[in-house]
Amino acid sequence: MALRDIALTENATADLNEEDFDTLGWLVDAILEDLDSRDLPSIACCDACYDEFTSTWPLARLGIYGVEQTSMGFDIFYQSAGRVQGVVSKTEFERLMEYVACPRCFRPIGPNLYAFEFPFDGERQLESSLSRLSALARRTPFFVLAYPLAVQVRREISELSSRLLPRTLPGNWYRGRLKSIEEACSGDFGPPPKSITQEGRYNHAGRPVVYLADAPATCWEECRRPSGPFSIARFAFKHPLRILDLCEPDGLDQGLAAMLFSSLMSAPSENNGWDRPEYTITRFVADCARFESVDGILYPSTRFGNGSNLVVLDVEGFAGLASFEEMSPFFRPTAGVFSSG
Repeated sequence: MALRDIALTENATADLNEEDFDTLGWLVDAILEDLDSRDLPSIACCDACYDEFTSTWPLARLGIYGVEQTSMGFDIFYQSAGRVQGVVSKTEFERLMEYVACPRCFRPIGPNLYAFEFPFDGERQLESSLSRLSALARRTPFFVLAYPLAVQVRREISELSSRLLPRTLPGNWYRGRLKSIEEACSGDFGPPPKSITQEGRYNHAGRPVVYLADAPATCWEECRRPSGPFSIARFAFKHPLRILDLCEPDGLDQGLAAMLFSSLMSAPSENNGWDRPEYTITRFVADCARFESVDGILYPSTRFGNGSNLVVLDVEGFAGLASFEEMSPFFRPTAGVFSSG
């Protein structure tokens, strides 16, 4: 909800006398004026609803891929809020802030305010559509195809794909295996056989794809920080590919951008079993891309900061697209340092 929607709590009228109630109204007006002068991002939440907000919009917590994020403590805010200081003393400010409501959850706003800006508009209105789509994905996955937001995203992917030109992916890409360097061989890092391919973020069970990470550290994080031996293979692409780039949200249309930032596509999977409803929408996006003859999808890592991943949809031609460069052991990080030998 927007910062400008800061209002009063439900109990303000009952708890405050007329004079305090009038002062509270002036205080809210002054807060909004002081906040406007700071040019803060427009979407706001408080301590009480921060976890719910970032659960709905997982990429917001990371503050990456076009998300502006800032936080502010109201005790520090008062010290530099000239308009607020002109209305109430510090003691009055602390007392009356109990009746200032968070614009998102409408509970007392508490000591801190968190502000965000997304590279798309109408996040609050989109949340209801995303919530209904999430319920469909969990209960009746095939009905997702007929939901208006899914139809919109299907159309957006089709239009975006029609403009994609083949491009060469720079640098190296990595795959990891839970094996020591002595046990691993180059064949371990290729596409898995259909018979053992489980459902993944961008693939159906029995339909193998190739997942790669942009760095060894991203690869290790995506494999959920294995504690045992871990080996890394390095690949380089030899030929251009048509890539659907989800790491550049400014280039995406409204529906696809909103879906990408939401928990429908960017929530980390914590389930090791067969039930993975959080993958329903991403597999739908992969099917749309595959139908449009897209070679791969570049997407943000849900586990490692600014890391990104690539899924190559055409496993039949993978050996001709990328070359196996080398294999090396990965040493678990200490004190925030990542390395591969």
